[in-house]
Amino acid sequence: MLTIVGYEVFTLLYEGEHSQVYRGSRRADGKAVVLKTLHRSIPDPEQIARYRQEYAVTQALQQVPGVIRTYGLERAAHRPVIVLEDYGAQTLGEHLGQEPLAVEVFLQQAIALATILGAVHQAHVIHKDINPANILIHPLTREIRLIDFGLASQLSRETPTVSGVGRLEGTLPYLSPEQTGRMNRALDYRSDFYSLGATFFEMLTGQPPFQFQDPLELIHAHIARTPPQLSSLRPGIPAAIAAIVHKLLEKRAEDRYQSARGLIADLQRCQALMGQAQALTFDLGRQDISDRFQIPQKLYGRSGEVAQMLAAFERVSPLKLGDGGPWGLRELVLVTGYSGIGKSVLVQEVYRPITGRRGYLIGGKFDGLQRNVPYRAFINAFSDLVAQILTETDAQLDRWQVELHQHLGGNLPVLTALVPSLSLVVGEH
Repeated sequence: MLTIVGYEVFTLLYEGEHSQVYRGSRRADGKAVVLKTLHRSIPDPEQIARYRQEYAVTQALQQVPGVIRTYGLERAAHRPVIVLEDYGAQTLGEHLGQEPLAVEVFLQQAIALATILGAVHQAHVIHKDINPANILIHPLTREIRLIDFGLASQLSRETPTVSGVGRLEGTLPYLSPEQTGRMNRALDYRSDFYSLGATFFEMLTGQPPFQFQDPLELIHAHIARTPPQLSSLRPGIPAAIAAIVHKLLEKRAEDRYQSARGLIADLQRCQALMGQAQALTFDLGRQDISDRFQIPQKLYGRSGEVAQMLAAFERVSPLKLGDGGPWGLRELVLVTGYSGIGKSVLVQEVYRPITGRRGYLIGGKFDGLQRNVPYRAFINAFSDLVAQILTETDAQLDRWQVELHQHLGGNLPVLTALVPSLSLVVGEH
């Protein structure tokens, strides 16, 4: 049990891979509190920094209605402890169980959530982890709070990197396509709208849009597959409500809502028309006007080059996700051009099809400032590959170890000298 000066700890509410959440009270005045701390007794400096960042972001949002209140940042031995308000709520996931919400109740809660998220975006914060576990709702008053700003960003735009499944930021069933790092585009506040759409989908059907046990297949679904129609899972759902949810779940951020204001206006119109027609429908987004200038993130004038690369990729790839072959086919594609002309962005267009084939895209550059390092680009590329492999399961790591020993044999000592992290996979040589 957690021990912290000035607080009494009652029960453990949640225990995850990285965090523990306790219910307790403040001894000075008996105020009920929630205490969130790291799971490890001696955490890494990176984890401590992330907790401090979470506290700082949440503290900066204290004037935003609907954001959880913080009372302080304490310490328990080596661990930071964030002290939060406790108003007797439960998570939206616990509130839902496996039962979808009545449409009228959904609209009330959806408007409240969109209002809170809009205010967070107005404060120039991207949440990056909207899901039912990070939304609190009081069982009697229905008061809603948004929690867990551990991944939140105060940048207007981020460029996610391609990493192994185990190192992705966010909750996989609710992750936006661009948040996977495999869409060749930056992440901005509209990523939260996709996650909100996935949450709305679960509120109405009792399940998230995609239900795959394999993480790679789930990632591929987010970036390439169309979610099932709401009406097929819940017949009788008003057409306009289904259209709103599917607009939030668009793959391209430009096709989603561009503002919380536009989303709230459409939800309120559904609420107003509910008593008039069960199959209500209207044009969406009439009041959806963004207050930010956003340039569409797409390649222009490179369709021919992209087609050439994708054609080469298709020729050497398995037919579908998880297919066993054909393996062993090889092709070399060379991309040339002046510095800054867009070679890297062009190559990254194969992120999406590679994910669909369970592939790895690795890269390295011959840096003009490090021309004295032999094989520099190859070392970078294969260090990137090893970093992705190390995030996989123990069973997959064992398979990699067997395969590498079998195919590389006596060359392993040379390769581990060039790529030292490889020894974490194959052992010391």
